[in-house]
Amino acid sequence: MLTARNHHGAALIDGKIYVVGGRVGSTFIIGLSTNVSTNEAYDVAKDTWSSVLGVPTARSGVGVAVLNGRMHVLGGEAYLNDLVGTYRTHEAYDPRSNSWERLPPMPTPRHGLAVAEIGGKIYAVSGSNVAGGGGPHEGVNVNEVYDSK
Repeated sequence: MLTARNHHGAALIDGKIYVVGGRVGSTFIIGLSTNVSTNEAYDVAKDTWSSVLGVPTARSGVGVAVLNGRMHVLGGEAYLNDLVGTYRTHEAYDPRSNSWERLPPMPTPRHGLAVAEIGGKIYAVSGSNVAGGGGPHEGVNVNEVYDSK
C-alpha cells in the first residue's frame, strides 16, 4: 500500500483491490491516531498501487461490499479530538468514473460490522455502536438491508 494503515476496508473490482479509509497511528487514543479518507487501488496483474479519489467521510472500522461494479462503504467510527462516535454513513465509489455518491444512511450507526452483497442487496450485520478501543463494547444485534432497486 502507499499509505500504511489499519481498520480499513477492501473490495475487489475488475482485477483491482481497492483499500479505503482506516486510520494511521499505533493506538486508538485521542490525538495519537487519525482516520484517513485514503482510497488506493492495487492492480493485481501489474503489481502496482495507485491513489484514487478518497472517500468523502474519513473513518475506520468500515464495512465494504461490491454491488453493480461499485464499492459500498458503510458505517465506521471516529475517535478524534473533535469527534467521537459511530457512523450511519453509506457512500459508494465508482472506479469507472473515479467518483463517490452519498446514499441513504443505515438506520443504526456502528463500526466493525460485517457487510456482504447477496442477490443484488447489501446486508449490514451486527457491529458495535460504541467507538473506541478497550473497555466494554456491546455488539448490536441488527441485520439491515440496502436494496438499490
